[in-house]
Amino acid sequence: MRIRLLTVLALIALPMALPATADAAKRKVPAKFYGTMWDKEIADAPPEVYDQQFAKMAVNGVEAARVIFSWNLAQEQQGQTTYRFTDPMVEYAARHGIEPLPVVTYAPPWARVEPNELGSAPSNYQAYADYLKLLIARYGPDGQFWKEKPGVPYRPVRIWQLWNEPGVQYQWSPQADWPRKYGELLKLGYTTVKQADPGAKVVMAGLANASWEEIAALYEQARSTATSTSRRSTTTRRPHRSSWRCRSASARRWTPTVVAASRSGGPRREARPARGGSTRPATSTSRRPTRIWPGS
Repeated sequence: MRIRLLTVLALIALPMALPATADAAKRKVPAKFYGTMWDKEIADAPPEVYDQQFAKMAVNGVEAARVIFSWNLAQEQQGQTTYRFTDPMVEYAARHGIEPLPVVTYAPPWARVEPNELGSAPSNYQAYADYLKLLIARYGPDGQFWKEKPGVPYRPVRIWQLWNEPGVQYQWSPQADWPRKYGELLKLGYTTVKQADPGAKVVMAGLANASWEEIAALYEQARSTATSTSRRSTTTRRPHRSSWRCRSASARRWTPTVVAASRSGGPRREARPARGGSTRPATSTSRRPTRIWPGS
């Protein structure tokens, strides 16, 4: 009798336990919410390390990775382009179901305002736009990369960040009049990306430290140059925090569609058009410390 009673109680308790298990299995954050930054020494690693690390990230819930696409490394000589630094990032991200957010930054010496400074502002905006077109032709929806590597899962790159932290000296030098100059680069880059892949999203350069002042300067510049109707995407960051926080910067006057992306590559969210009206230069001990990136 006692065994029969225990069996009945167990059967009654089982349905009560199932909803709790199902609730625990439900996703509680948006897709691509948790991301990482793929940069510095790890970017110099051999393919087997790429494979291992992207696999570990995927197992632990990473769904997006912010990766540096160094224009400096891709076109060290004008008119010559290599993809040996960017191919592995796209390949292993695709193999492990992680969406890359390429940050296209760092001008080569022949396209710098200050040729001897890696963090120099670009002097040739059209050359930067041309490089964007090459990247989309390789990694976009009809990209050559996917034709050359049919064994890699087809996950075309559809989101591009144009430069990084133009408001700080070691990413955009000289700093004089940077909101206007970066705005011109962003405008040309945005048009270039949309012409090459109309379905792609464009993310504005990340803004560090007093990001609210920098975004205000960009908006003011946009208003004064009659570009206030342009649609942009933006990345802003809260300083002095161990984790990067995402903040949508939809403007009062621009009323843009804003895609906000954290420093780690996620989360991202779209804000629909409105109605009406301490960073420090990082150092690297990688094999190419003077040619790649001083910070990100």
